[in-house]
Amino acid sequence: VTYDASLDAFISSTTSNTNTVVLAWREKSKKHLKLTSFNVAEGIHAFDYHSQLNLIATAGINKKVCLWNPYVVSKPVGILWGHSASVIAVQFFAARKQLFSFSKDKIQATYTRFQDVRL
Repeated sequence: VTYDASLDAFISSTTSNTNTVVLAWREKSKKHLKLTSFNVAEGIHAFDYHSQLNLIATAGINKKVCLWNPYVVSKPVGILWGHSASVIAVQFFAARKQLFSFSKDKIQATYTRFQDVRL
């Protein structure tokens, strides 16, 4: 679970294929949190959020790195391929405009064209 100030929301994830990533925020003058979630087949191990691109990257058990718009959660805006084992970590490196991912078979991938994803 993490809090992102630019989204003013909490983000959490699970290895479950339902409610895999949940975003929670409090609307002004409301007591209860508002929730939205999206599902990823087989679940995810980790996520990272890039505030300038407004993208959430997920490290999929299904060997995929998916890119999500936090406001449109019906499907990912991009899917990055390249791993032959479950992805266990993702991390944006904003200064270099790169996204790193690491899989269970100890393979690290670097993506540099993820910023071409249109929202």
